[in-house]
Amino acid sequence: MHNTAGVEHKNNVLMEYSAWRYLAANVALYKNLLAHSGLQVDGALLKRVQHEKPCEERPGYETLADAMVIYGTGNFFPTGREGSIEGSTAAAFAVCNSDPDCITFNNYGYTGNLGSMVFLATGTEFICTYFKKQCPDKLGFEAHAHQLLTHPAGCNGTGNSSHSGGGEPFVDRLPYVRAAEAFCRMNNNCSAFSSDGSYMIGGPVELEPKPGICTYRKQLCPPMIGFTAFEGVSFRVQYPPDSTPASSTSSPSSLTDVYQVCRQDPACVAFDNLHRYWSITAPSSVELCGPGNTNPVPGACLYYKNPDGVTWSI
Repeated sequence: MHNTAGVEHKNNVLMEYSAWRYLAANVALYKNLLAHSGLQVDGALLKRVQHEKPCEERPGYETLADAMVIYGTGNFFPTGREGSIEGSTAAAFAVCNSDPDCITFNNYGYTGNLGSMVFLATGTEFICTYFKKQCPDKLGFEAHAHQLLTHPAGCNGTGNSSHSGGGEPFVDRLPYVRAAEAFCRMNNNCSAFSSDGSYMIGGPVELEPKPGICTYRKQLCPPMIGFTAFEGVSFRVQYPPDSTPASSTSSPSSLTDVYQVCRQDPACVAFDNLHRYWSITAPSSVELCGPGNTNPVPGACLYYKNPDGVTWSI
């Protein structure tokens, strides 16, 4: 059976949208004609046309005015598992809030699930599109909202990196986000995937701003405040680890203990998940490419202290 209510709603949306665009360009003329005609005006529509800021802010969402989601089927409305047609902004807002897979909705009541958007059309006057500020959680991955994988120029311009195990990192794409996620979970060399179906082999992961896109970076090494985590590498034999930092009198029993000892010791520069430390023997930086100063070590997590105290993962 055909969803006649949904078809009728879409037709009404198209009619109102066409009228809305015309009125926006001719508000002065429209008001002048009404003043001398005695015709009844749709006050709500005119108010929306005249409103300087037609998009009402919604808590927990980024607001994009004059923008419209184009779904995977090529339509401006969702079908099947892409989302739902709720018929009002309030209803779509409520549905999207209650559904962890929903990442977007608009002021015509359309919602969109993760991976449903293929393009964001701009210049679509009076369409208010909302994107969640946070992406749905994925176990084992770090989410980056409104970020898309971009093709890397090569690690430091020349070589390879930790995940790839040799060769240049690259970005490719599968038709659906579910396929990209499944592939990335099964492939140890996959370092990240995006909700548009793209995935990355190798690294470091490079991102570019993209509204409505969620990118998930594989989190092999837990982040440690004040350190950069380098996954799958360790220093070469030319840089042997110290046995224990000067401030430590006994060997720490956990990675957290190792982290705390190194963080509090000014001489400690780096540590790894094998509970080893580097101080005076450590190189001045971590070089992943070219001749470099690291070797691939599957499963290794090397943490290098940041002078500014920020936290990174590579």
